[in-house]
Amino acid sequence: MSTANSIADIRQVLRATLIADALVSSYVSDRVYGAHLQDPDAQTVGYPLIIVEITGGNLIRTGRLNDLSMTLWAYSRTSLADAEEIYRACTVILHAERLTLTGISVNVIPTETGRPTDGW
Repeated sequence: MSTANSIADIRQVLRATLIADALVSSYVSDRVYGAHLQDPDAQTVGYPLIIVEITGGNLIRTGRLNDLSMTLWAYSRTSLADAEEIYRACTVILHAERLTLTGISVNVIPTETGRPTDGW
């Protein structure tokens, strides 16, 4: 049986870190989701919002270290500039920082390896 860190725990650490930041929460309140919303939900949920989507990864041989790929999406109904500012605020608090959450035995160190393309 694998001793890998739970992806749900990793997602929870990321979400809690984003919501705890005053600037990010001033934009999105608690609207940080672990997957894209289905069309009916996307019409009724408040904006702006953030999606933190785990898109793949590898388990290192020891079984304790996950090398995961994730995509962070920032959405705003107001403008692309607002979405870009939300994304920037997220990268400031996430990039290359050791993230922890009381009660979860996972350390998360996100590293930006690619920037979003304009218009997405």
